Amino acid sequence: MKHINRIIEYGLYVLAFFLPWQTRWIIRAGELNQGYLEYETISLYATDILIILLIFLFVINYFVNQKKLNIKYKFLNFWWYVAILEFFVFVSIFFAPLKSVAIFSYVRLLFGIGLFWLIINAKYNLSKLSLSFILGAGLQAVLAIWQFVTQSTFACKYLGMASHDPRELGTAVIEIIASDGIGERWLRAYGALDHPNILGAYLVIAIFLLLGLFINNKRETNNKYYYSLWLVLLFGIFVSFSRTAWLALAAGFIGLFIMLIWQKRLLVQKKLLQLILIGSIIGFIFICMYGNLVSARFNFDNRLEQKSVFERVASIEQGKKVAFDNLFFGVGINNFPRALTVIEPGERSWYYQPIHNTYLLVLAEIGIFGFISYILLVFYIKLGKRYSQSKDICIFGIYISLMVLLFFDHFWWSLHFGVLLFWFILGLKYKKE
Repeated sequence: MKHINRIIEYGLYVLAFFLPWQTRWIIRAGELNQGYLEYETISLYATDILIILLIFLFVINYFVNQKKLNIKYKFLNFWWYVAILEFFVFVSIFFAPLKSVAIFSYVRLLFGIGLFWLIINAKYNLSKLSLSFILGAGLQAVLAIWQFVTQSTFACKYLGMASHDPRELGTAVIEIIASDGIGERWLRAYGALDHPNILGAYLVIAIFLLLGLFINNKRETNNKYYYSLWLVLLFGIFVSFSRTAWLALAAGFIGLFIMLIWQKRLLVQKKLLQLILIGSIIGFIFICMYGNLVSARFNFDNRLEQKSVFERVASIEQGKKVAFDNLFFGVGINNFPRALTVIEPGERSWYYQPIHNTYLLVLAEIGIFGFISYILLVFYIKLGKRYSQSKDICIFGIYISLMVLLFFDHFWWSLHFGVLLFWFILGLKYKKE
């Protein structure tokens, strides 16, 4: 029915805009060694309800119209990878020490796959969906800029936002020594998300979607809006002070520019250089204003940066041990923190974190077979020959960035927002093909 199609279409636009907001009902708070642990918390998110509703309407629309579902099995191998991944995630439940968390995480994965399926098959305007995503990211960037400028945040349970005080331990900050010799702690911007690195990654994806709209724009009068969004998103990435996001953004642009040179698309190269020039000017101004904070993020003699590097290295070593001790079926999806207590018992709850590497985390939690399907899934989408010939090569920039982001963080697999964002990106790419 026409009205149902319209509801599904605008429902997807709403979902794309509100994707980063963490409004939820906490069914059971995660607890480990008498402390709160987010990774074992079971929650129902507002976005989950919307996804369920949209899938329900899509199926109802099929039965009402009595038409064959238009599922595009254009790449059969791709769907095999999805099916194998889902199967081994399900199998990992039986090997999980905390099965309730594993079951919840498996259902969360199904939500992600359901979102992916919707984006592939539903009827909507792709530019409008991208714009909804970008405007949602722009709002997050504005919030992030406000947080950095005021060095404060606020909590709101209805928006799923927590307060982050730079004076408290555990808050993501930058430590510097001021000119008067007194130490300072500068808050890194969170937006409405769980960590500045997540905010930075999210805004990187939005920037490449914005670039796609900018390249395809035929009306020069609209350029001022694209430039404004570009600056807001870029500032948002700056104030997250996420080195991973900075690296991913640079890698994506380099990969994109190489692809444009290879395809000899001179007009697109010109448009890209315009944005790079504007971004470089803004970046130079930002460094002039906050150069001490930027340099602190790359000063590995700094206490916090040393701590960050040490924790990441230690996390990788722990991940290797857990992964190779449970090579075939893993320790259960989202059960890595619980499995870590066997190796290093008696620590505070915040100590037990997933590995800061999505690939290794997948290997540790669902075993070698699930890991292979995940790798094939990611690499197939990114490196397929048809993909390299795609006219919309901005998606190539997204996947170069995604590859970097997956290597340096875990939220794509361990947290609700990351799971949905991952499958959202896959859906957009597959729709474009």
